[in-house]
Amino acid sequence: MSKRSAFTLIELLVAAIIVGILSMALVGSFGIGVNIQNSMTASREREVTRATFEDRLRSLLENATVSTDTTDTSTFFLAGSDAAGAEDRLTFTTSPQQISSASIASQDDFETQNVNFGPQGGVEEVSLGLTAVGQSPDQGGLYLREQRPSDGDTTQGGTESNFDANVTSIQWEFFDGLNWQTTWDTAQTNRRIPSTVRVTYQLDGEDQAHVLVVRLYKSDVTPDNPVDTNATGATQ
Repeated sequence: MSKRSAFTLIELLVAAIIVGILSMALVGSFGIGVNIQNSMTASREREVTRATFEDRLRSLLENATVSTDTTDTSTFFLAGSDAAGAEDRLTFTTSPQQISSASIASQDDFETQNVNFGPQGGVEEVSLGLTAVGQSPDQGGLYLREQRPSDGDTTQGGTESNFDANVTSIQWEFFDGLNWQTTWDTAQTNRRIPSTVRVTYQLDGEDQAHVLVVRLYKSDVTPDNPVDTNATGATQ
């Protein structure tokens, strides 16, 4: 009796079908894996973008300061509608930054140092808003205006840049020791700054809003020592 030496056509067809099914399963699994990897990568990138934005914003806010001298018009903390009617603007002054070692070591005159290193020392004026103070570029987002030293004019001056083009909305809230306020004006609050700023913002391509809470180190406001919001002209 002779041994069988070849596959039948039916066996070949069955084998081809099995290989085809396995191949389709492998391709499908690979595609799912790629999609999951892309999704995880995009999610990590969004988290990095958000974390970077929050770190930069926190570093600006946490050093906010206002002099207790009522005659000092170069320091302030203002939030609410600005002269242009933008309700998303926050303008404040921050503690003087340390003068760079390069500037200290430089033998150049003042004007040359100012060009090379920028203004050194003095209280800095910071303004943040979704509407540019100067000519608005097409990119949109959150704009940052900086001026050092502060000159007391809260509406202009310094240099303006796009702080983060991904920000589509932003809302500021300020804790007065007892309640959260949506506006603030140190000319009307005995020149006291809020204890905490709560920032609610949304980034481009996201449906979910994020919340950042920043403690202001230079504030003396506490639940036991709140801002008197019932005083004439105080924040409401």
